Amino acid sequence: AVKIDVETHLKFNNLVLIYNGIDVNEFLVPSNKEEILSLKKELLLEENDVILLNIGRLDHQKGQEYLLKALPLVIKSNINVKLLIAGVGPLEKELKELANNLNIENKVKFLGKREDIQKIIKMSDLFVFPSIFEGMAIAPMEVMACKRPIITSDYLGAREVVTNKVEGFIVPTRNEDQLAESITKLINSPSLRREMGEKAFIKVSSKFNISKNVKEIEEGYISLLN
Repeated sequence: AVKIDVETHLKFNNLVLIYNGIDVNEFLVPSNKEEILSLKKELLLEENDVILLNIGRLDHQKGQEYLLKALPLVIKSNINVKLLIAGVGPLEKELKELANNLNIENKVKFLGKREDIQKIIKMSDLFVFPSIFEGMAIAPMEVMACKRPIITSDYLGAREVVTNKVEGFIVPTRNEDQLAESITKLINSPSLRREMGEKAFIKVSSKFNISKNVKEIEEGYISLLN
């Protein structure tokens, strides 16, 4: 998506595309059950809660308002759902007021900035990313490395990370109804969550692995030098 944008607006040609990458091995450490239970206790979560996670700056770009509006529809099919939003930003007060107005303040936890985000990911059941626009976001890749399925809005570039109905679901931007429908499908099917999570790990390992992508950068430099 960024390559197309640069070609279109800056008229550059002969660009080589090398994706962002993450250290997949860093996320392969098995989750410690006691640590996860302790973290749930700290966040006042029940052991049997189905946990939705969003990571991102609290800003209009990230579309958290649509996720909050989707939550009452999701709760109708599963009362044990909890939403965690990790991040800080200018919309924090507005989003908290929206949660209060929707009567879901007891179902949403605003975590602020966290230093233990990998544990938060491994504690969650699925990741929801309702951004209105993005370049190449890192958070979905980290979640995929933890074998969690993704529900993402259809911003330019989303389909480079997630194949619809394979590693997760892609829904139209600014659409709380379809967000709710996809979330409900996944929270009501643990087997589908596991299947999509495994496929998500395969995708991130093959396409967004930092060791592979660094090698491509090295090859690019060598090519230029020659």
